[in-house]
This record gives sequence, structure tokens and C-alpha cells, in this order.
Amino acid sequence: MRTNKLVCAVLSAIMTVTMTIGTALTANAAGAAVGETGRYDEFDLNGMNPKDSRVKPTLSVSRLEIPVNIAKANPDQVVSVSVANAERKYSSVGLHICFDSRLRIVPAFEWKDNPDLELMCDWEKAGKALGGTSMRQDAHTFFATAACKNDYGLNGELLTFTLTLPADVEVGDEYPIEILYRKGDRFASTMMSDEDSNLMEAWTFTNGINQGYIRITEPVELEEEEDTEKLELAFGDPNGDGKIDSSDATIILGYYSQLQTGAVKLAEIPAEVIAASDVNHDGLIDSKDATVILSYYGYASTGGTLSLEDFMASAE
Repeated sequence: MRTNKLVCAVLSAIMTVTMTIGTALTANAAGAAVGETGRYDEFDLNGMNPKDSRVKPTLSVSRLEIPVNIAKANPDQVVSVSVANAERKYSSVGLHICFDSRLRIVPAFEWKDNPDLELMCDWEKAGKALGGTSMRQDAHTFFATAACKNDYGLNGELLTFTLTLPADVEVGDEYPIEILYRKGDRFASTMMSDEDSNLMEAWTFTNGINQGYIRITEPVELEEEEDTEKLELAFGDPNGDGKIDSSDATIILGYYSQLQTGAVKLAEIPAEVIAASDVNHDGLIDSKDATVILSYYGYASTGGTLSLEDFMASAE
């Protein structure tokens, strides 16, 4: 049974800790939730061995590779944090998410009568049952927290947020986006034993983080329509290479950019491209489709075996 939203909000508020974190970050590989030395806390294992955990979640931040011409035309980029290997195993989340000082976050919600009341991210299907909030810590850090006593989070996309690229992006620029551990951060369960929950949390913050980035790549041109029409494109694979990965998200963002600027109309895009690209079936080709592709790519890259269709169904 789900706890009502008021209880969820109260639990979330209890978890909220105000901290200030610096803005410089480093691009990290999978592993611990750490950033530049001195800008994070080491997780206190207190004698625990994370490898003893029966549940070994992975939190993955988007890794976006954006051609420079698309980045200039469409500077607002949707970034996600997704969860794998933790279906219905967690019920309490508290994450500090930091991004490069050259980026700017677009609040997901702002209260017009009080600019101090703003939310930094949207909670997606994997975390919506928990009931959460998010708040700015400084110009380049926000804290996302969610909790419910009698409900669980799911695998899939946990939360999304929008970052704006600078106008002077150049090929080779890389903007780290990271989960940095601060004392009091959480990825735990109220339904497991304390020992199991503590071990799962220890694993997550010491071994289970895939840090993210936005990387600016060489400019691309969309394929000519007559060539594209000859392709047989699978669902989620608009570039037709037989894989669903970040390259497909790039193709989708390319179409989205041209649609936004009016360079092309949806009716001018071949039907098979639309069918392959419109993965959320809303009749559009946009950043939401790219986000789904990137979430699935992150899931598949960490050992997930579901098809894209089944992955999306499991997140509903």
C-alpha cells in the first residue's frame, strides 16, 4: 500500500540537508560517487564490505555526445539519472548532483510569486511512487530527495533535469555531470533489514555510480531523405546500425533541432524514421525520445537484457 503524499513529503523534508559544494568537477568512470578531491565525503563503510550486498544497484547519469552544430542550435539538453538492478529494493533517495560551472540549470518548476520556491528536476516513472523534491544548493549543485515508508522505487529513469550549454561551445568541450556523495545522502530501503539496506547503500555509493557528461563532437549532417527512405529501421534505431545507443539519441536530437528551427517539418521526415525515433509514441521527435534511448542504453550497458519495448513497459 502506498503512503499518502503528505507522509512522503514529510519524509523527504526530514532527509533534506543544506550543504554548499564547489563548482569544479572531474569526469569519473563507474565506481564511487566522488568528484574532485576535497569536494566530496568518503562513504563511511564502518566495517562493512559492499561486495556482501545482495542487491547491487547502479545509478547512471546521462552521457550525451552532441554534435557542435546541434549543440549551438539546441543548447537546452535533458539529462537523466537512471537506476538498474534495484527493482522494488529502495524507498529512500538523497543525491547531490553537480555539473560543470559552464552549464546552467533550467528549473523544472518556479513559483511566480516566490522565486525562492523552485524545483530543479522532474521525478520520472522509476521514482514517482516515492514522492520527492529537489532544491538548489548553489549555482551548480542541487539536492534531489525522495522517500516513502511503504512503497518502492523501480528500475529505469529516476529523474531528469535540463542543463543549458554555453553559446561558445566548441568541438572537444566536455562538461562533467556527477553524483557526489555527501554525509547524509541516501539510497536505502525501509522494507529491508537494516543490515541489508546499509549494505545496498554502501555498494551504491562506493561501486555503483556511472558518472555522466555532455561532450561536444564534430558537426554532422542528416542523411539525405532519399537514402534514409531505403533503410529498414528498427524501433529505437533511427541510424539503422543495428544497435540502440547514444548515436541514435544524437540522430533524434538532430531532427529535433531542425524541427525546432523550422529547417524541416515533421511531415517531411520519412515515416520509418518517425516510427524508429518516436519511442514514447507521442507523435513527436524530440528530446524526450532521446532521453528514453539514453536511459535504455545505460540500462543495456550495465547488463540489462530487456528489449526497448519491454524496458519501457517495465517503467510504466
